[in-house]
Amino acid sequence: MTTMRNLRLLVESLQAIAKSAALRWARAPAFAATVEPRSMSSPSAMRRRSSPASPLSSSSRKGWDERAARERQAAFYQRRDPEGGLSLILGAGNVASIPPMDALYKMFVDGNVCILKMTRSTSTLGPIFERAFTPFIDRDYLRVTYGAGDVGKYLSEHPDVDDIHITGSNFTHDLIVWGPPGPERDRRIAENDPVLKKTITSELGNVSPVAIVPGPYTDAELWFVASNVASMVQNNGSFNCNAAKVIIVGEKWPQREAFRVLLRKAFSEMPLRKAYYPGAKDRYTKLLAGRTYETFGTATDQAARLGLRPGGRFGQPRREAVPGGALLRDAHRDLAPRERCGRLPGSGHSVHE
Repeated sequence: MTTMRNLRLLVESLQAIAKSAALRWARAPAFAATVEPRSMSSPSAMRRRSSPASPLSSSSRKGWDERAARERQAAFYQRRDPEGGLSLILGAGNVASIPPMDALYKMFVDGNVCILKMTRSTSTLGPIFERAFTPFIDRDYLRVTYGAGDVGKYLSEHPDVDDIHITGSNFTHDLIVWGPPGPERDRRIAENDPVLKKTITSELGNVSPVAIVPGPYTDAELWFVASNVASMVQNNGSFNCNAAKVIIVGEKWPQREAFRVLLRKAFSEMPLRKAYYPGAKDRYTKLLAGRTYETFGTATDQAARLGLRPGGRFGQPRREAVPGGALLRDAHRDLAPRERCGRLPGSGHSVHE
């Protein structure tokens, strides 16, 4: 559904480009490009407010004027003889919609032809993408490739590739940009001398915090917040780059313990997720070694509740209790089902007071 919506919005954008750029004057001497809402189903429309882009100042101090802004909108489509280029997309391995949408962006926004390399965890989707994008493939706008790290390395270093976009770990990114770990990489980083001389854009995930605004909440509201946070942790088996990994609560928030009780309840009632992402079990086990942690139910308990046999499936939801409320220090893309709690000092009153 996400990819289909992306295609629909892309068609609408191309139709708008064919007519004119969507610039309007806002408050003199400024103008803005309205980007939301695109339809009544857009979240901003549901909130009964639009989300225009920030007004572009036309003052000479910032160098913005209407002509410059129009030149920036759909810039590729304003060129008479664009050169184009070849983009390598090292596709995401955790969310099926990301690789095709990255390819669409490179083709229709940057105006490049693309090589999309599938990861081993999503390689079975490649033939489906090839079938769906047959018109692009038949016209030599897109190719889908498969293989391990050696294929990615070959393509990244190929002289015909002009730029790279990667969705993955910072380890893969650094290997491409700075080379293998060791003194030579350290030197290159210190001297800002990357091995890769091409443009690279990256989406490398995050250790995403969720800050709970201190109440007061009714019982129903507090349960909604707790179950919502739990779903942010467990969605897609927690293999999302923006999955909740750190929960921040006010140290003096009167409902802090009640929230934690409800969070335990929400986690324990969730069905079993399979830790499908390569290497997740090893990273998870390594993180837990020597630490105090709390398990919300077991794989066996959850499987019994669902009428399943747990077998070798791994990934029961857990919550770690770190002494002193320390926050997650592993600042890299860490795809595994877990979260930590931390406390911030304060009066416990709402930030709105």
